[in-house]
Amino acid sequence: MSPLERRLILVRHAQPAIDPSMPASRWRLTEEGRTGAASLGQRLALYRPRACYSSPEPKAIETAAGIVTAIDVPVVPVPGLAEHAREDVPFLGSAAAFRERLLEVFARPGEVVFGEESAHQAAERFTDAMDLVMEEAGAESVVAVSHGTVMSLYVSGRIGLNAVEFWDSLGWGAFVVIGWESGQVLDFDAGDRGGP
Repeated sequence: MSPLERRLILVRHAQPAIDPSMPASRWRLTEEGRTGAASLGQRLALYRPRACYSSPEPKAIETAAGIVTAIDVPVVPVPGLAEHAREDVPFLGSAAAFRERLLEVFARPGEVVFGEESAHQAAERFTDAMDLVMEEAGAESVVAVSHGTVMSLYVSGRIGLNAVEFWDSLGWGAFVVIGWESGQVLDFDAGDRGGP
């Protein structure tokens, strides 16, 4: 990697407080999640990011807020970094039931099989947002806080990793560092596998 190569640091939000009475897009972080986000900021400061962008969802914004305590930059919400759209999907009751439905999304990427957009639509939206973010950042490296499904779709398309395997590897606060010009994975941390 060139010392001048920009880095895209993609972060999955920290541990959310799961509330079956509302869509996941409105969940906030647990206390443990807020603490984890602040610790994550200390680790990411080593990469010297000059900007922090975030999905507008509360759990992502709160994760970004914890991260920037260590890197001292503002958080810029970017709608395109939101999770695969599933506002109208009721709480499925278990991680296994959710994973089963999500596997359909990955297996049939051109169809809307779960939620309100297909895997292709979510990946295209996210890719467009990342291109704009990196254009705005210029020569700087950035943090982008988002969500497991849409991150997996993006990383799969950009780097060629298996989307399901990547999604399965992600804990709360997981991050992947990608060389923007080279498209190479420079670092990966699977995050916290604890909690619900």
